[in-house]
Order: sequence, then structure tokens, then C-alpha cells
Amino acid sequence: MRKVAAFLLFTLGCIFSPLLTTAAPNEIPDPSVRGPFEVSNAQYKLEAKIDPSVLEGVQTELWSRVFWPKDLSKPRPLLVFLHGNHGTCGSGTKPRKDSDCTYTSKGTCPSGMVITPNHEGYNYLARHLAGHGYIVVSINANRGITCGDGESLDWSLNLARGRLVLRHLQELNKWSTTGGAPKSLGLGERGLVGKIDFDNVGLFGHSRGGEGMRAAYNLYRDPESPWPAKVPRLNVKGIYEIGATDGQAPRELNADSTAWNQLLPMCDGDVSDLQGKLVFERMIRMTFERRPSPKSTYMAWGTNHNYFNTEWQENDAYSCDGHESIYGDGYQSVPQQKIALASATSFFLAHVGTNRQTKFATHFDPAHPLPKWVTELTRVDRDFIPTFDARWLERLEEFVQPTGTSTRHQTNEARGINIEHIHATPFHAKVAWTKASTETFLQLNWTALGEGQSPENYASFDFRILRQTQHSGSKEPTDFSIYLVDDQNRLSQPVRLSQVSQLLGPANSTDAYQTIRIPLSSFGLARNFRARGARFVFDRSEKGGIRLANVRFTAPFTYAVAGAMPALELEQTHPALVAKNDTPLRELKAELLSVSRVNRSRFLKNTDAIEVSVRAPDRFPVTDSVPELHLGERIYRVSRFPEGNTSVLVFSVPASEVSEPIEVQPISVRYSRTRWMVQDQGQ
Repeated sequence: MRKVAAFLLFTLGCIFSPLLTTAAPNEIPDPSVRGPFEVSNAQYKLEAKIDPSVLEGVQTELWSRVFWPKDLSKPRPLLVFLHGNHGTCGSGTKPRKDSDCTYTSKGTCPSGMVITPNHEGYNYLARHLAGHGYIVVSINANRGITCGDGESLDWSLNLARGRLVLRHLQELNKWSTTGGAPKSLGLGERGLVGKIDFDNVGLFGHSRGGEGMRAAYNLYRDPESPWPAKVPRLNVKGIYEIGATDGQAPRELNADSTAWNQLLPMCDGDVSDLQGKLVFERMIRMTFERRPSPKSTYMAWGTNHNYFNTEWQENDAYSCDGHESIYGDGYQSVPQQKIALASATSFFLAHVGTNRQTKFATHFDPAHPLPKWVTELTRVDRDFIPTFDARWLERLEEFVQPTGTSTRHQTNEARGINIEHIHATPFHAKVAWTKASTETFLQLNWTALGEGQSPENYASFDFRILRQTQHSGSKEPTDFSIYLVDDQNRLSQPVRLSQVSQLLGPANSTDAYQTIRIPLSSFGLARNFRARGARFVFDRSEKGGIRLANVRFTAPFTYAVAGAMPALELEQTHPALVAKNDTPLRELKAELLSVSRVNRSRFLKNTDAIEVSVRAPDRFPVTDSVPELHLGERIYRVSRFPEGNTSVLVFSVPASEVSEPIEVQPISVRYSRTRWMVQDQGQ
């Protein structure tokens, strides 16, 4: 049945849309070239107030910079941007140090400081996309949210970020239908009426803004959500994220049924465990999409977290793991801006708009070489799946069985290697060899000898791969040969890994896989070929170690995306994924300032709390990582900077969990690769 479904989808794709495999990479023009439209921009900033639809009991505001093509002769697709967590007040220039959060709660900054224009850091990208015909709204989330007080149901305020995005969309929808656009835009009260195409919307989020955009997407689709009535016919065609957080909200936030990409900065010193990759790891295990859409990660070597935003002017990265940085020694990085410009523009041109240019989608697909205008900047690895929908895939090996047994309960074959199935995120095989030979191999079998599976309805053989950390220092790519094996255990023509990709790195201490996609035509298969398995022959590199995951056949896939915003049809939940980070922590000292009891704390759902106040020698950094209070063996994440004072962190600990005086317990604060030791034991 699955083969029939794949064949039907393949046939429909041939009729209605150009196939992915027909696009030539040299046909992709450089997306950083200026678009055809002249551009205007202005801001709107509405009065701060308590808006319960965004955040209870805290003032927030609707503040954005808007870029638009001067030609508004027809409705234009809409892109909405959201920055991450950062200081809201700063001092100095080049770099400005955003070390204070007073604006968050008071709406003003201390004397000698200026309001941090966090939303202006993407002007270079917003202006460029407006030149390509988009209306771009870049949201400032400073008031009440950025650097705001966490709570037990939303400790990073990422759900609040999602609701803030939806409130902006609500206002934009009103201005586009009945009028009332702010005077500050200079378009007149009815200047946006009929000008915004809500059927073609894209979301862009950096850091906590990435998870915030996924929050907006999911909050809109929730059963009995109030937002569809407030923003009718909203159709999000794509979500693009940079260095995003994940798991900082008390619910799972995916991006199913829309195109999605995560740019991972491989020298990220803020979200240093690369949490954004967990979204991909979670979605790749799902099996249904109402609107099949590509998912990808785009791993840019040498890039830090901050410099994709030109207003975040302090370098977050201590170093890169075994490769060179491109972020430089200044307060911003033009190469990083070019990476964001090229990839984000490709993404939105491919997926958002009535005249989508689907050839740009190949930018994220490792079946196609990266264009020169990317490789001249830095190395980029790509992890990719055209859709996780089972109708387009045949999952061959997921390494879910004990070592030596395939997913389909067949016996695998191995010679001259060490192999172990690792049941972690993702499930994978850890393979190592010390002698290159045609007799050194791993053969994955999905059928018994004499049986096989026809791959005729599929276009490529895909797998995910990562070099083991002990080989990260090697500047020579790891190479080996891949064969398909027929029902009589005969080998196809080989494909060398180096013919389709270079396996280097890893470029980060976390496990960040890349996808290898080999056209089935490369194996020289006969028309009646029936695949029993695949053989990985370690005959090229003299020694090596890899991690191998998610082996599959993939059907020819089109990038035609149609249909209205769907409701979820299947409830799919998965075990929580936790990003691994082996990077050593930087050690600093901090002081235990006070311990006090609070009855009915608003930060812990009106339950009693013990508040632990810790003071840094200077200031705690404002980052997108969640500050953690390690109290003995327990970890607590509900914290705040009191009245924006970043020299003090106050943690709210449930009083019911404190059985002995805090003053006699080991205490530390940890986040962003740093540990502040408060006390090793009772002092």
C-alpha cells in the first residue's frame, strides 16, 4: 500500500510541479542580489499596557519596524521577525554593552543608558526581503518579555513571545481589512487595506524568538484557540530560525505541516548545546503531515550566536571547536550577515508567496551542491528530510534493536569493525575501524536472503552521519564506499561518500548530524533490482569512526505547498529530548545574597516559595540560555532580574521541595557555558 501511495504522489508531482531532482544547482541565482522593488520603512509603537492576551499582570507593548515595497499595487506576502533574549538597556558604542534590563519593567533606562533596539538588528535582512516584494514586520519584545520575570508555566516567556506575535498579527489583520494603520507609518489610516496577503505568511525567529515563533504557530492551531477568530485565514507557509532554543516552554513546539529551517551557529556560545537541532530530531520521528513540507538544519561553521543581529554587539563565543571563526574581532560580522541573507532569502523565496521560486529550495537539500556564493563564505553542513510523512519515505534502518539486529529483525553483517547501537537522540550505530579494506564493512539488512524490496518508486538513498569526536582534528575527510545489496546478496555499483559530500568535523561538541542523499540512479540498478540491504565498505580512509542514523529511501518530492492552515489530525507525543553539551564550563564566583520565604508566589502558580538571591561579582549575562540554580542535586529554572538589575538573580524554589536549610547545601548557577560557584557546602 505504501508503494502505491508513493507512486501516486510521484505521478501527481510530475503533473503539477517540477521535481526536485530536475533542478540544476547552477540555475540558482544569488539571492543576496538586490530585489526589483524600492523600499520604505517606518515604525509603529503603541502605548504600553497590561494585555491579558499576551501576559497577565505585566505591561507589554506593540512596537515594530516595518519594511515594505513602495509598490503596493497588490497584496504582498508577510514576513514577521522576532529577536531573542537580550539586555534592554545599554551603554557605550562599538560595541554597545547591553547589560541592564530596567526597560523591561519600567519602560525607561537608567541615566547614561539607551534603550536597546533589539528588533533593528535584522534591518539588513528585512530591507533586502522587502526589495523582493515582502512586507516585513520586525517586532521589538523589550517591554515585559525580553529579560522578563520567568514563571513556572512559562519560565523563558516563550509562550508569551508567541502570543505577542499573534497580537501583532491581529492588529496587522485589522489594518489590512478595516483600516486604522498608525500615523507613524505614513501610509494613511487605510494605507494597508488590502495590501497584506495573510494566505502567505512566513515567520523568522532568532534564539528564544525561534521557539517563540513555533509557539505562535502552535497556539494558533490549538483546539478551541481564540486566535483564528482574531486573525482569520492565517496561513504560515514557512518558519526560519537562527540558533533557536527548544524545550524552554512547558509544551512540545513543532513545525509540522509547514516548511522549516534551523540555522545552527557552530561556534554558538549562548545556546551552546544547539537546542534548535532537537526540533528536527523530534519531527523526524513523526509519520504524518497534513501538508508535507521540507525540514532542514543549516550548520554554518565559524559563526557565533550574536552577530546575526547587528545590535547584539558583544561576542558570545569563547572559541570554535577545531575550526576557524568568521565572526572576527569586531562588534559585528559581515560574513555572518551574508550567511543569514543568502539562506533566509532562499528559504522565503522558495516557500512564501504566490509566485514562489521553488528552485531556491535546493539550497537546503544536500542532494544538490551548495552554491559558490555560500562556500566562499564558510563551510555549511546540511541535515534534511523532504517531509517526515510516511507516504514519501521508506524507513529502512533506525537502529532501535540491539546491536547486530536490524530494525526489521534481520541479522546485520559486520566485518573488521567495532559497532554498537546507541539508544540516544537520535538512535544510531557507532562504527569504528582501524584498517581500510574491501573486507571491512557493515551491511544493514532489511529482508532475508532471497527476498528484497523494489526501490522503483523512490528517487534516493538517504542516511544521516556524523564523525566521532576523536576524529574531529583530522583535516582530511573521512571517505568510504556505499553499495546497495540485492536479494541474492550481490552488490550494486559503488558510490564513494566523497562523490556526494565531505565528512569533516564535528564542528561542535554536540552531535549535529548531516544528511547524505544519493540518487538511486548512481548505483546502476537493473530494472528488476530488489534491495535486500545496504553495505558500507570502509575501503578509503585507513581508519575512522562514524555515527550512522536514519537510513531510508525517499520518493521524488515536489516543493508545491498548498492548502489552508491545517488543524492537527494526529496527536503525536515523544519522550523529551535533551541537548548534550560536552564543552567544559567556565568557572566564576558568586555570592549568596539572601534566602527568604514568600507565601503564594506569583511566579510559582500562587504556591509558597523559597527565594534564593545570588549576586555576581559584576553582572550576570542576559542570554537565551535559561539560568539554572543547582541546589544540591536538584535544578530550578524559574528566575528573574529584580527590577532589571542584572547583578542579581532571584530564583523561586517550591517551598515543598526544601527539606533542609539552603545555607548548608551546595549551590551554583549555570548557563551559557559558565558556572558561578556560590558555595561548595554549608558556609
